[in-house]
Amino acid sequence: MKKSLLGAAVALAFSASAYAGPFYIDSGFDFGGNGSTRTSELAELGYSGTLATSIYLGDPNTSGVNVSVIDTNIESIMNSYGFNTVAGSNGFGYAAPGQRNVDTLNQVTGTTLDTNGFRGDPSDWGVGGRFGIVYDYYLLGAGNVVDGALFGGGYFDIFFTEDPTATARTQIARLNVLGTQPVVGNQFKYTIFGNVSFDWTEDGVDDTTSAFQRNFFVDADSNKTFYELWLDNIAAPLNLAVQWELDTNINADGTAPADNLGGVQAVDYGDGQTSYMRQTTLDGSIVFSVPEPMSLALIGAGLLGIGVTRRFKAA
Repeated sequence: MKKSLLGAAVALAFSASAYAGPFYIDSGFDFGGNGSTRTSELAELGYSGTLATSIYLGDPNTSGVNVSVIDTNIESIMNSYGFNTVAGSNGFGYAAPGQRNVDTLNQVTGTTLDTNGFRGDPSDWGVGGRFGIVYDYYLLGAGNVVDGALFGGGYFDIFFTEDPTATARTQIARLNVLGTQPVVGNQFKYTIFGNVSFDWTEDGVDDTTSAFQRNFFVDADSNKTFYELWLDNIAAPLNLAVQWELDTNINADGTAPADNLGGVQAVDYGDGQTSYMRQTTLDGSIVFSVPEPMSLALIGAGLLGIGVTRRFKAA
């Protein structure tokens, strides 16, 4: 019930803002040598060919029978369910740098993309590391291979790195997952949504340590950083100051996404427990929205009303 309320509130907040707002990135460095440390106004962060690993905690091959699903590209999590025992065979593998990075900055329609806030030409980052923005993700949900899956928990962690093949990187945001909006008529295409946070340990504490992290993403309409907006609303219900949506762009024709070579693989990951794994390559885009203060106030009042009603009924 709590997850349902959270998801409904975020969906309402995003729709109340009416559109995905423009934003820009400010790296704090004038790599272009023209006095600018920021990009032009952007509409989306895009990625293509990301290698997605789905882990089913139960046989996922029966339509109508949902099992717990974990989608992730984090190797330690994958290995905890036995991925290391099948990696390198049957087509299974870990995500390469080019399969875990933002490779497109989609500018606002009618403008020219300006990437002065990044180091020289994007090719400087090397193959698969364009712009130096990479992500780890961990999604929790339920579903099966036949009907698809919906997610109501987890996160996307976004990092900046000067070398996409290196382990050294700086986290610049956490995108908490609060729900999934399926596309009617296509169970394999959906929108994942949630809120932007700078508390990546989820202990209620600001986890940023540098101005670079706090200033990286900026709302173009207000010229406030996402961090400032988050901090201003940290005590508000759900902290919906900045929301995000991920369009998974999975097979718009309604067909199931094709497996990589391995298909669905059953894996014994210890103590007689079995997981079922499959891998696909996906494209997607992330948009951000900053709702009007009145919208946030109405949502907060609505959540409060729901809470009061539930307590009244319980009494």
